[in-house]
Amino acid sequence: GCALIYLKAKSATSYLMIGNYHSQHPDLVERIKEI
Repeated sequence: GCALIYLKAKSATSYLMIGNYHSQHPDLVERIKEI
């Protein structure tokens, strides 16, 4: 889940941005993770 995104993001700022986005658009983030 989020840990995988964090490893891809490689930065705390990106992790926070993605985490924020995930809370608003969980379905889109799930799709991004599959790419």
